[in-house]
Amino acid sequence: RGLGIALRNYGTQPGRAMEATHRAFALRDRLTAVERDRVEAGYYAAVTREPRRAIPAYERAIARAPESVAPQINIGEVYRELGELDAAMDWYERALRLDSTQAIALMNVAQVSATRGEIDRSLEAADRLDRYGHQPFGDWHRAAAAVAVRDYEAAESRLAPVLEDVAGSGF
Repeated sequence: RGLGIALRNYGTQPGRAMEATHRAFALRDRLTAVERDRVEAGYYAAVTREPRRAIPAYERAIARAPESVAPQINIGEVYRELGELDAAMDWYERALRLDSTQAIALMNVAQVSATRGEIDRSLEAADRLDRYGHQPFGDWHRAAAAVAVRDYEAAESRLAPVLEDVAGSGF
């Protein structure tokens, strides 16, 4: 499961990512209940593209391990994919109550907030990304917030140094 996620997140070797996800799903009966739920949810979300089937699997994983941040972020991503932004935001905020420094949850809050036109909330999440050392993501999300209000000059000036810093770094 982890290999499939890593390969999918980095956009490399999509065939290998799919193969790893299929293998995890085929072997899920060998896993703990929580891990089996997470494998099933990921399979339905990423492979079969059945987000509605992923939701109950994530809910089971969360019920079994309510202190685990990742499945709460993941279910939020499923709701975001479905266009249910209020539900997505609820899950991201639940994840942040468990770990207020979690970069992915903060980035998702920034994105969804900008999409909904909640620019102050998006900028606050970007500031938190900076505060917790998650650079360059704070600047990226401040630029996205500027784009959301059609301030392209501010977006460009925010991104210029970031692009210079990450040139050749693999970002």
